[in-house]
Amino acid sequence: MPIQLIQDDERLIYQMAGSEIHYRRIPTRKRAAIVKKHTERGKTNWDAATAEILEYVVLGWKGVQVKRQDVPFSPGLVATLPEDVLTEVLKLSGGAGDDEILEKNFEPTSSGS
Repeated sequence: MPIQLIQDDERLIYQMAGSEIHYRRIPTRKRAAIVKKHTERGKTNWDAATAEILEYVVLGWKGVQVKRQDVPFSPGLVATLPEDVLTEVLKLSGGAGDDEILEKNFEPTSSGS
């Protein structure tokens, strides 16, 4: 398969257990800008950076449920997805490299956007 350029309007799907997570890849420069934004004096706040990256890459979902009821997509709920799903979406989107670890119990950004 040929190399595909990253486009703002791309929509990819990660499927797991009958659910779909709709996401897009993050350009390297965009990811670097987010990490830089959350880095002060050489120390990166990975919780905030990860939450913002996920907010950028996760565009929607289908078949995500609570108590067997579908839950409408909301950016504020992305952080409540299971860690294995978040980790896989981060890897697929380019939001995290294989050598990076998704920190446990990160909090979503307070901006609510």
